[in-house]
Amino acid sequence: MQHEARYYDFINALLPGTVNKHGWVVANCMPFYESGTAVQYVMSHYPEAKPSDHLIILNPVRCRELALVMLPEYEYLLEHIEKQQETARERLTATAAQRDAIQGNSIFNTVEKEVLQEQLRERIGVHSGLIDAWQTAHARKCELWNCGRLKDERI
Repeated sequence: MQHEARYYDFINALLPGTVNKHGWVVANCMPFYESGTAVQYVMSHYPEAKPSDHLIILNPVRCRELALVMLPEYEYLLEHIEKQQETARERLTATAAQRDAIQGNSIFNTVEKEVLQEQLRERIGVHSGLIDAWQTAHARKCELWNCGRLKDERI
């Protein structure tokens, strides 16, 4: 947290009053709409980095350009995740139906139900992971969309 405060202090020292402006670029390749998101990215991907005007800058024009290039990739990624979710959902439904169709209380049926129940747990985990991935990718797509709408601003 102290390291993050240093970045905010640095941004304010470099360009006073710009923390709330939009159109940040990290490492000249990653566009971010807000400075907070850019700082979080720096903290997680460059934990040992020192504040530098070359690592995180306010540049709405470059931010918009990068976002417009990256946006189609995120749209493709979301489509791919949605297809995988559908497949996972179908497998989950099929396994649940198979488990529910087992009749009787023989040892074989009990063991088969336990095996299918374990498969259901695994498939629920896969499906939940895909939901998390979709939410993360969708949030990033929305941020890129906002970056793509930035107007030329003077700093």
